[in-house]
Amino acid sequence: MTKTCKRCTAGQPRCIRVPSRCLIQLVEEIDAGRNSVTLKDGRRVTTRGWHTMFEAMHGTYLDYCLNIRQKYSEEVIRQSYQKLGVEPYIGWKLESFSLDHESEDEYKVTSHVRNSKTDQLLVVKCKYIIGADGGQSLIRRLANVPIEGERTTTEMLAKYGNRLTEEDAKQEAVKSMEPFTLDLESIEWWTLYSINQHVADTYISNNGVVLGGDACHTHSSGAAQGMNTGVHDAVNLAWKLGETYDSECRPAAHRLIELDKAFSAVISGQIPDSYKGRYTAANELFTKLFNETIQFSIGLGIHYNENMINRPSTTGMTSAGWRAPDGLVYPPRLAPAGPYVLILAGQPSETQANLAIVVEALGALVTRLPRDMIRFITVVAQNVAHGDRFFSIPRLGYFCFDQDQSAHAAYTISPGRGAMVILRPDVIHVMRCSTSRFGSRLRRFEHAEYIECCKRPNDLWPLWLSVEKQQRKARIPTGLKHRSTSRQIQGLIASQIQKQGTTMRAAQFYAAGDVRVEDVPVPQASDDRVLIEVEWCGICGSDLNEYMFGPFAIPSLQSGPHPLTNALLPVTMGHEFTGRIKYVPESISHLKKGQAVVVDPRYYCSSCTPCLHTATNSCEKIGFMGLSGGGGGLSEFVAVRPEAVHVLSEDGSAYMDLAAAALI
Repeated sequence: MTKTCKRCTAGQPRCIRVPSRCLIQLVEEIDAGRNSVTLKDGRRVTTRGWHTMFEAMHGTYLDYCLNIRQKYSEEVIRQSYQKLGVEPYIGWKLESFSLDHESEDEYKVTSHVRNSKTDQLLVVKCKYIIGADGGQSLIRRLANVPIEGERTTTEMLAKYGNRLTEEDAKQEAVKSMEPFTLDLESIEWWTLYSINQHVADTYISNNGVVLGGDACHTHSSGAAQGMNTGVHDAVNLAWKLGETYDSECRPAAHRLIELDKAFSAVISGQIPDSYKGRYTAANELFTKLFNETIQFSIGLGIHYNENMINRPSTTGMTSAGWRAPDGLVYPPRLAPAGPYVLILAGQPSETQANLAIVVEALGALVTRLPRDMIRFITVVAQNVAHGDRFFSIPRLGYFCFDQDQSAHAAYTISPGRGAMVILRPDVIHVMRCSTSRFGSRLRRFEHAEYIECCKRPNDLWPLWLSVEKQQRKARIPTGLKHRSTSRQIQGLIASQIQKQGTTMRAAQFYAAGDVRVEDVPVPQASDDRVLIEVEWCGICGSDLNEYMFGPFAIPSLQSGPHPLTNALLPVTMGHEFTGRIKYVPESISHLKKGQAVVVDPRYYCSSCTPCLHTATNSCEKIGFMGLSGGGGGLSEFVAVRPEAVHVLSEDGSAYMDLAAAALI
């Protein structure tokens, strides 16, 4: 409830990566920095300055900083929060809170907050109270959490004390820019502060109070780590409300404070006691410290120790708890937050047997998880395969080709063995094992309940490895498993289809396990298309394979648009269907409105060598309605080429059951 506003302007690479849901809007609001210039006495110097930081941003595609005042980034985050349908309480101040662990009510925290304008008192009950209220945190003080460290008096504080005026601030600002001139149009605020270098004794207190940001670690602005470290805290806490938040983030804060003490001293022209005798010039020591710690400063070198989440690796040379290395297999973009499993499949000619076991086991695991709880990427160490070889490669989730094997090299994975890598939502490498040892690793989790990260595990967000009591919450209900009949699934779709005028209901494929019944435009009647009202649609093995493990034949961002339909995800599914003609172009004489028909779903180019020899089933660009875009049978209406329509009856009374015809 209590708000603090600081002056952070630079978001470092790892800070940029982790809050990706808000980043698209941030990118529209702010500037990206890729270089800087440092001047001293009016002349450029290259021995020190932020330009060396940019030179160290290797191993990531986010090799830049984002420049924005923190009050503006807070506004972007606030707007993202409001888009979720909730409103932040602005202008309310916390007065007190209490915890009652004896109560049977799970909302054991009672807080009293007061509106600063109306004086209204509000009582709020919750499971936890999070103190992100700055270095003078009231929540930390009310919770009696000690914060230990040092306090340094700066030159300005010694000079002005508490008597700094606006005119004093102007004079100091102008003086600091000499020999350049500085004209001030307006001053938003000015202040003097002492440098507090503190770390709280604990980030989680009394099993209900959680501290984050400056409330649990304070330091100078010398290395520009304030907001960056706060973002690391927030993301770590957001995906796992557990004791590992303290054991991971607090050691990183201690490391930051030790560096900050050294930086604060050398920036002030002093040599810290631990470096005296080895260095005589503060500038020389600053350059050394800056270069040695730059990976930590930009966030890429921050790591967490092994714990119940960060498990020792059994293959390769990268370590759990460190940032996962980048490997380019498709164009870099902002990815949804959440855990990822990378199946580094190696070369299928050597790993096919083990790879099939991994994909089958993970596929079974996925059916017991909530939808989108974890995302899979299968990366194959070979050139793009075609035809039967493409479809014979076992895969799960997004399917990519590591053509130069650089992604496998980044994870030090042999293409002849392959491996599975688990990544946390904050892009920290958790665990990996070779495909040949996957079975023994998986059995460790097959009967897992909730992993106890806290003393009260039932209050926790269940980690994805805790699968025994989870049920997948796909758009199509979990009761319709892969053994369900076509009639069951078609019945589900049919029960939700209602005519919407210019729109209709259709089953849209977005990703494995993600098929959504949505409103889409009704296909437009035209001179070269027959409009069919669908009555029955079959579900075959290809549909189930796409639903469980796809996309395969369905065009995705990785495969690119289909060459004949130019379609990408999402696409309407269903390629085995029957129905009745609703519209026939006047130029078509052999088809009539009301006829019962079945549709040949194939797309072919009519110009390749097989097509010219009437072997359209071997078209080099072959596609299928319901898989390649252009509509599908799991919808109310479909627009079809006349030559693909085959009449089942002339008068509309089909001489065979339309449901049976859909499966032929």
